Amino acid sequence: MTHTRLAVGIIERETAWSRVLEQIGVATEHVADLSTLSPATHSVLIVNRTLDDMALKAIEAYVTAGGNVLDTGPLVSRLDRTALRSRWFGTISPAPAERAFAGVGLADIELRLRVHRDATYLHGLLALLPLGKGAIFHLPLPLSRLLLDTSARRRGFPAQTPRPPNERVARIAKGEIRRIVDAVLRMAHFRSGLPYIHRRWLPGAAQGVLCYRIDSDSGSREQILALHEAAQAHHTRLTWFLHTEAHEGWLDLFTTFARDELALHGYRHATYDTLEENLVNQSEALRLLNDAGIQPDGLAAPYGIWNPAVAHTVARLGLNYSSEFALDYDDLPFHPIIDGRETRALQLPIHPICIGSLRIAHASSETMKLYFRRVIDKTVARREPTLLYHHPTHEHIGVMEDTLAYARTCEVTSWTMGELAEWWRRREATAYSAWYGNNQITVVPRACAGEDVMIEIERPGEYALLPLNQEQHVVCTSLQWNPMIVPSEGGVIEDQALRRPSLHRAVRTVEHAIHRTQG
Repeated sequence: MTHTRLAVGIIERETAWSRVLEQIGVATEHVADLSTLSPATHSVLIVNRTLDDMALKAIEAYVTAGGNVLDTGPLVSRLDRTALRSRWFGTISPAPAERAFAGVGLADIELRLRVHRDATYLHGLLALLPLGKGAIFHLPLPLSRLLLDTSARRRGFPAQTPRPPNERVARIAKGEIRRIVDAVLRMAHFRSGLPYIHRRWLPGAAQGVLCYRIDSDSGSREQILALHEAAQAHHTRLTWFLHTEAHEGWLDLFTTFARDELALHGYRHATYDTLEENLVNQSEALRLLNDAGIQPDGLAAPYGIWNPAVAHTVARLGLNYSSEFALDYDDLPFHPIIDGRETRALQLPIHPICIGSLRIAHASSETMKLYFRRVIDKTVARREPTLLYHHPTHEHIGVMEDTLAYARTCEVTSWTMGELAEWWRRREATAYSAWYGNNQITVVPRACAGEDVMIEIERPGEYALLPLNQEQHVVCTSLQWNPMIVPSEGGVIEDQALRRPSLHRAVRTVEHAIHRTQG
């Protein structure tokens, strides 16, 4: 049997594609010379630019010989333009029978796309087109328009509440776009009888990681101590984003929270459109924290708002990460793009619904507990970190304690957001090459950043782990295989009706606009 290099080739360097492939963690390379292409050199080829005749011929030969192509449109438009149809896609979600996309939730796209007439997956978005021994996966998603979009919109989220909880979040569901791309790459490998390999999204063999963020927003000393004590009782370390105006004169209290992380939320509880205003607000907060002996590593802009001024403020203050759900939510970390360039600081997307959101949705305490248990179940099943947040003034400590206790029963590790950012940077510094043949996998590290950065080897229904700190030659039957978990909705269906206009969400949008700069 020929050994296949488990590498994803891409024919055009593109910022958005680099971002999503880095998040996923597949071995990737730019294919400049298509004449060298073969199914043995690349397990999948991404076609993301217009093809001339020579390129078209080379890619056709690659697929016919058994290669897999993820085509964003250029290949199929050359092979059979008449097969394409224009369709509007607002929000899509996989059908229950589409097991390959079980981890994908509501994917907000909001674009008119040219899809294939035989597209059968994801409500007619994805077409699987056999050609010779190989296949073309026609997925006409313009990632640059989707992943680099920075607009926000108020969205409802599925919950067993009298009305859906909502928040002003990124207009495009970037995490779901990544999960779709990941699922298609997995499908392509499995179709060819190949394992699917990527850098793991969790450290070591951890079942999960929970980062529990507290935005201190005007919380009283008593409320803050109650949250800290509850977290300590459940062996959970918190990340506090401090609203310093509200705690001026007693910031030293937070320095007694020895194992927690202390971060920046602003002096006034406001986010502005200009660098100057944001810098004044955050610099004053930083001065007060420094005076109290606190050196923050990250920032969360008030109200979850993100704009270029926020990113420039993070850069000017020399911070390592920020976290704003108006840019992205329920996703893996990444570096935002400003003026065509990646920021040094990471963005750590969180789940945007908190206890306060559920209170407004008239949820009972028991319903809140079930809601956050479901979020943990979903992220554990996806093998992704869980990032939740809360405010001291929203109280409901019993709900928080239930969440922390449930995370421990799921064997989820407690980390601060700063620790996640530091680990993710080490993950980014890791590179490898991999081959498969004769039921054996060979992995050769090209850069290594510690024993807790691993690769995940997937085959249908199960996965195994390998450390990336040394060269590996492993027979698949000798690996410890773990069953995949299908995310359970716990009686809640990802309902596209959540995206229909709502008077309640319209009122919340107006309230948000009024309060965002008033502090």
